[in-house]
Amino acid sequence: MAGGGKPLYLLQWSFASLAQAACPNPTADIMAVDFSRRRSQIGIMKFRVIIEPDEDGVFVAECPALPGCIAQGPTEQEALRNITEASQGIAQATINFVAQHSEALPGTFNIAEFNKDAALLAPFQQVASLIASLNTDTDDTLRALHSDIYSETLDVYAYAKAANRAGAYDDYINTVKTRFSTGPRPKKAVAKPTP
Repeated sequence: MAGGGKPLYLLQWSFASLAQAACPNPTADIMAVDFSRRRSQIGIMKFRVIIEPDEDGVFVAECPALPGCIAQGPTEQEALRNITEASQGIAQATINFVAQHSEALPGTFNIAEFNKDAALLAPFQQVASLIASLNTDTDDTLRALHSDIYSETLDVYAYAKAANRAGAYDDYINTVKTRFSTGPRPKKAVAKPTP
């Protein structure tokens, strides 16, 4: 950093580490999944989610195709995120059931394919969590960088004003000056303690 300061946040995850978290053993059977086919299947399997505010202003999300899959949140996005998490519990219960009671399933049910999907769930949930953490760290780092650059802008602006000969830096000075045109905030009166 130009001012010699330390960044407030450092990005700790790289996409390589995310890939490693998703699949620590690249020769594992789960790597045999044909993702091009998966994408086309996922594109077909869309579920409609209805999101409506309730009388308290909380957003309620419901998936009519998945009975009991209901969630809520303070915003539409949070309600949608929560319904996804609610369906994860159902998915885990199904994974456990198939593992324990495969005899209950018809012969047409492709257990091998289901097991591949199930094997991908936990690693990709971990990747999603890492990406969310990375996004938070990125936002925080960006704020810190903006703060540092704004602070350094004060110095650059002062230097440009002092070195401005024959209006050579007027464009920059006028651009930055509009941001500072309101002047400093008035200082609040601080009551002095009485002896």
